[in-house]
Amino acid sequence: MKYLFCTCCLLVSLASFCQESEYISESSRSNNVMYFSILRQSVLSMHYERIFRVNDHFTVNPHVGSGYITGSAEKDVPAAVNLYHGVYGLAGIGKFYMEAGADFVVQDFGGVFYSSINGNFGLRYHPIVKEAVMLSLTYNPIFYTSNAHNDFNMPYGFSVGVGF
Repeated sequence: MKYLFCTCCLLVSLASFCQESEYISESSRSNNVMYFSILRQSVLSMHYERIFRVNDHFTVNPHVGSGYITGSAEKDVPAAVNLYHGVYGLAGIGKFYMEAGADFVVQDFGGVFYSSINGNFGLRYHPIVKEAVMLSLTYNPIFYTSNAHNDFNMPYGFSVGVGF
């Protein structure tokens, strides 16, 4: 319990020191993000997000993406391609955000299609200016899957991208 309290205090203090001190014009704000994710229910995936700002502290980000899972010839498991569709909500102060959302994922395992719904909960460092680097650490549990067994289930992810 004390570790959770200390972590929360650290995040709040970091967020309070990282507020934007200058006015940022609308033309210099990034409205799009392109990023790569490692793990996150795929070995490697690429995503595109569109940013819709509700206010300076909350955004709604619909996204699409594609990922890849390697197969295994020894176990007769084909490689898989994942197609991601979803939306995230980001809430934060300055450059640090907490993100939560869901992905609808269609998986193609060698011509056999499955679907799943994955959650997304994490922390994101994301300056709102164009050409700034975005970093994200996420936990991505599977809420629903249409297949009985998933050979690759890595629910943690790291993302890096750029806003434009």
